[in-house]
Amino acid sequence: MLRKAPDVAGIYVNTVNCLPVCRALGANGLAGKVKLIATDLFPEMSPHLQQGTITASIYQQPHRQGQVAVRVMVEHLANKVKFPPKVHFSPGVVMASNLHLFREMRLAEAKLELPPKDERSTGLSIF
Repeated sequence: MLRKAPDVAGIYVNTVNCLPVCRALGANGLAGKVKLIATDLFPEMSPHLQQGTITASIYQQPHRQGQVAVRVMVEHLANKVKFPPKVHFSPGVVMASNLHLFREMRLAEAKLELPPKDERSTGLSIF
């Protein structure tokens, strides 16, 4: 694609598809020159955000979406609460300048999720 459109100014890719795009931009000397927008956030993206290869990522709060979906379903099944017509989430825009805030937020969420200390494994990965 980069050869067919050498003047491309920006690219949007979702989830892990951004990693091969980061590599291609780097290999073609376009990292930081072509604005790359991604979706969500995972550990392998961190260096690309910090180096400027990824300009921003739209963080959709997948963990929070799952929590709310389960809570709504439990309330419906256990208490006959009607499903809401809509549930809105505010996505976050992650950039190198605020990546640390999303790390802190994820650490706080992870601490809430952890089982008692004697039942934990040591493989916690925080971007």
